[in-house]
Amino acid sequence: MSATPDSDNADMTPKATLAWTGGLAIIWLVVAVTRDHTTLHLGPLLVPLVPLLVARSEPFARKVTGGAALMGVAVIGILGASGRLEGPAIAPFTSAIVESIVLLGIGTTIGVIGTLISRREGTSGSGVLDVPESFGSNP
Repeated sequence: MSATPDSDNADMTPKATLAWTGGLAIIWLVVAVTRDHTTLHLGPLLVPLVPLLVARSEPFARKVTGGAALMGVAVIGILGASGRLEGPAIAPFTSAIVESIVLLGIGTTIGVIGTLISRREGTSGSGVLDVPESFGSNP
């Protein structure tokens, strides 16, 4: 079964996509604040990927990915200012702040490229259950 434009995922709006993104950013922030000296390595990578996962073929997904990146910058700023990014960093990064910024950039880049590819391939519907329209058709 494939997702179609009539499926539940097709109702994803920019506000709903930002709500999902903001929800993940808030979870990342709350967990990071409550766990001293722990670096949540996947938080900055995953936040800008939410629009790709929930609304990748929608025309607004690339713009919302930019909003997701700004949310990630805000979370990194709050955690850095409060001293909550003092945990270990993955090699070759020199600190958790540098690591977070680089991973946020990588996630944003993947998100933007993913939405561009998805729009070019012409997926049906939106979200992680999308399949290219040519999938399963005989040449």
